[in-house]
Amino acid sequence: MRHLLNRSSGLPLRESGIYTTQAHKQPELKALIMQDLKPAVLPPGQAISHHSFGDLLLAEMLSAAGGKPFPELVKQEILNPLGIKGIKLPDVKAKPRLLSGHDSQGLPFRELRASAHDIHGWIATPDDIVPLLQALLGKYPAVITPAMRQHLFRRSLNLHPELPTSSLGLLESSLLGHRYFYIDTDWFGQTARLAVFPEQGQAMYLAYNSSHPALLKLWLSEQIQQSWGQAGASSSLNRDDAAVNVIIQEPQLLPGLQAYAPGLRDNNSLLKFLNLLEFRHLLPQAEQLSWNGEPWHLAQDFLWKNTQGELLAFPAARTGYLQEGYGQHGFWYQKTIWQSWPLQLAYALLFCLLFLSVLYRSGRFLYAYEPQLDLGPEPINGPEPNIGELELADSTGVATDPGTASEPLVKVEPPGWDVPTLGLIVSMLGLVFTTGIYPVMLFADKVGDHLSLVLRNEPSGLLIVWLALPLFALVGALILLALMVTEWQQRAWTRREKWHYLGLVLAMPFWVSWLASWNLIGFKF
Repeated sequence: MRHLLNRSSGLPLRESGIYTTQAHKQPELKALIMQDLKPAVLPPGQAISHHSFGDLLLAEMLSAAGGKPFPELVKQEILNPLGIKGIKLPDVKAKPRLLSGHDSQGLPFRELRASAHDIHGWIATPDDIVPLLQALLGKYPAVITPAMRQHLFRRSLNLHPELPTSSLGLLESSLLGHRYFYIDTDWFGQTARLAVFPEQGQAMYLAYNSSHPALLKLWLSEQIQQSWGQAGASSSLNRDDAAVNVIIQEPQLLPGLQAYAPGLRDNNSLLKFLNLLEFRHLLPQAEQLSWNGEPWHLAQDFLWKNTQGELLAFPAARTGYLQEGYGQHGFWYQKTIWQSWPLQLAYALLFCLLFLSVLYRSGRFLYAYEPQLDLGPEPINGPEPNIGELELADSTGVATDPGTASEPLVKVEPPGWDVPTLGLIVSMLGLVFTTGIYPVMLFADKVGDHLSLVLRNEPSGLLIVWLALPLFALVGALILLALMVTEWQQRAWTRREKWHYLGLVLAMPFWVSWLASWNLIGFKF
């Protein structure tokens, strides 16, 4: 159990710290563990592998040792003695949910999809968090003993001297000269941070609606400066009335901003699939939002706050989430013209009209017939025909002499396919298939920011095909552009052809940017 806590058990070494598997095929947790449990790669204590599979296994070991299911065991040994009644677990068969997050620059990235089982999915109210923090500070020694606290608030020593140190449960960091331990992880999709300062006897709970480590650290820095000041830290969380007065206050929405909640509701909109110009701009300026009548510079989050200014929580139906995105997650953003539905609808209609026009034209003129003169055998008598007076009589491909309309003089031979038109059709088909990537990925439950991780852990032939189509179409479009450049001076382009090619050239930059937003072509805007 110590090796499992220390991430040194030698169990499967994974490239990613997230344990991902086909949970929908094994809804029960024990069956899920047995499905992927393999012999240890290295002896215990010889390597550190940060992954969450050991946490699931540890829960099953505790259940076996205690003779009860893990949730009941936790309630009996920890929650009930602390008086915590509101913490609950999501249904073990619950499907993964969407969670929005932000990168280090504060810009939103695509939805993350992560599943929650038992210890990975505790849901708690803010009032339930306070006794847990008090226990970590030593208020309930019968529940969390001094020996347990000693292990929680120190870095463990690995058996191998060349391996990095690890922790037994709480991660350690330093802020403004103060050492603190915390529970959260951005790539897990958690929406809360439990920060404990053991030397100061202080603990904080911050719940937020997105993964944004920079904002978390900034907020903690301000709280230390404002709440502690020069006099040092208080120990208000050791008092029984620490969470009595909780002011429920959402930031007031100022003019020009709209509330946007990314999630399953958006997945029903076809316009979202076709929106190649989507861009959300967050507003970190202090003047954008106000809280309790004062400007608040962290405009991306909601908050609850108690009178001491030490407890924050996420105000969604009076419930704060320890990890999973099970509620109305959202952030504030400034609406731009590209998010307007008339523009999106107009773009979709123009795209469809252009594609239908290309199909109509290709059905009639794809296999090109270029007039070629065939004078036949040289005549014995009579004057030579005047080639300049020859003309095409009709669309049958037969040219006649004006004086003898019934005698064919010219034959038309099919030279082959019209390559530029064929390339245009291939490119437009690829553009259509590209717009289908997002709904296909939703259907396959594989929406994620790291597609390589999805393909490695849960390969899907359907997903691979849909990912290959836009790349194939992009190559076809580049070949088409090369043909256009080489044949521009040699070919007589009709007005309709020029409009078609102009539409494709104008659509390609937006198309490439949309592919880049999915990390499909090696870079991301």
